[in-house]
Amino acid sequence: MSKSRRVVSIALATVAAVAVSAGAASASNLFTLDATPASNGKVVQDASGTAYIAWAHHTSGGSGADNAYFCKIPRGGTCATPMSLPIPGATSSSDAITGAFPVLGSGSTVYVMAPRYVRDDVIEYTSTNGGLSFDGGVTINTGSNTTAGPYSNKTNPTNAIPSGTDFLVAANNPGLGFSSFGINQGNFTFASPGDGGVAGSTMGLDGSGNPVIAYWNLASTGQYPLLFYRYNGVGPKTLETNWTGPTAIANGNGPELAGGASGLFLAADEYATSTSPYPTVLTVRKYGGTAFGAPISLGNDPTTGLFDGGTIAQSPSGRVAVAWPTSRGGDSARVMRLYTSTNAGASFAPTADIANIGSGYGIQDNAQVAAADDGQGWLTFRDGGGLQLANFTAVAPYQAGGGGGGGGTPPPAYTGTNKTVSKGLGGGALSGVSITLKVPKSCLQARQAFKVFVGTKVKRKVAKGKHVAVTKVVFGLDGIVLSTVKRGPFTLVVATLGGTSRSVHTVTAKVTVRVRRTHHKTIKVTKTIKGTITIC
Repeated sequence: MSKSRRVVSIALATVAAVAVSAGAASASNLFTLDATPASNGKVVQDASGTAYIAWAHHTSGGSGADNAYFCKIPRGGTCATPMSLPIPGATSSSDAITGAFPVLGSGSTVYVMAPRYVRDDVIEYTSTNGGLSFDGGVTINTGSNTTAGPYSNKTNPTNAIPSGTDFLVAANNPGLGFSSFGINQGNFTFASPGDGGVAGSTMGLDGSGNPVIAYWNLASTGQYPLLFYRYNGVGPKTLETNWTGPTAIANGNGPELAGGASGLFLAADEYATSTSPYPTVLTVRKYGGTAFGAPISLGNDPTTGLFDGGTIAQSPSGRVAVAWPTSRGGDSARVMRLYTSTNAGASFAPTADIANIGSGYGIQDNAQVAAADDGQGWLTFRDGGGLQLANFTAVAPYQAGGGGGGGGTPPPAYTGTNKTVSKGLGGGALSGVSITLKVPKSCLQARQAFKVFVGTKVKRKVAKGKHVAVTKVVFGLDGIVLSTVKRGPFTLVVATLGGTSRSVHTVTAKVTVRVRRTHHKTIKVTKTIKGTITIC
């Protein structure tokens, strides 16, 4: 099954785990770029509509280090064999990249930027012939001063944006980080992004070219908050004192930013009401310089999966495109729906369903889009079949009697409250650090999907100078391994196929955590935490 989606199907009556099959991309989508991607596929396009796509490819054998893949695809073209960009001097999986970003330079120059979490650096690949070939990559590292380097030591890089003579990189987990490399080089982690830990983030540039970072926290109580930081426009971007925030936007998750000729826009899932258990309303807000404006609602989809996010982009002239996963009418098949604004974000209209989504859709920062002035564009996303590519051409609609693609009504999801189990990591340097597991508090009905969450908690009196990050979670049920997740947020969606009334079952999470203290060595520890669920 796909690690990125974190969905499993459990036959509770017999306590046997069965992975959800990886549905192949529909023929209406273009093709699969990579069957084993290690990241999402970032995409940009040039004036002719040619796509430039880069991603991290999962590498097995050899050094075992995930490396960058790249495709250049003209309209109507294909990419049967992606270009592999080797990692300079790679000898082990510790040399792996954690993402890859295509950036169009001047003339025929194309860059691929590849941050690395373990090495805390960035590999810059350069092409001078329009992406037909690249050099061997140059490693831009931190040197002895870790705050002067180009990367903020996070597992999830989300954006790499050119800004004058520099490249700006945003990332999360642990915390929320900002980096700059080029003429102005440095990085920092925001000191106090809020309760619960940063679960996802995004960066865009406002009309003055100043970076804005929006994010959401997995709050310990209540609804998830959407917040943002903004650079004030004066002084080095690499000093947090020159930023303002965190500033509240609303409650929700999955924020995505896109700046351009029409301004800076935020797309996100927000809560329908103040008491809604999950965010289901897709909204777009426009940035006004110091705050985001009132939301424009694009639709309320109660069937949407928690953390099933989409994406937003602008064409060169300011045409705004939003692509978001949803269930269509008729057969409830999962599709990617395109919404478009041609009036600088004053209004949006659903344009078409442009892709069929297979099972195992990758949660959080997954889908990526590039938009052209003529209404065309490109879409990438990960599902159980791998990294998929589509364009803005509509897929075949639902037809009664079996036409228009697969799918089926998804089982009803558990929307009640969760209970939290905590377990300390130990004494000494690990004192005050715990892992947490959230599972449903109430009993589950037959054929009811539910979600489990893994996180960390650090007591305030020992938090200073400690950096805690989950690096891997092995989820299990009643002794059966369900899924291994190596990229946050560390959640699993479980679909039940039935169960014996009043039977109790044990959810386990084998959690690997890195604890780093200032001026001390990093400690790696693995602990197993357990929680129980009950069938009504």
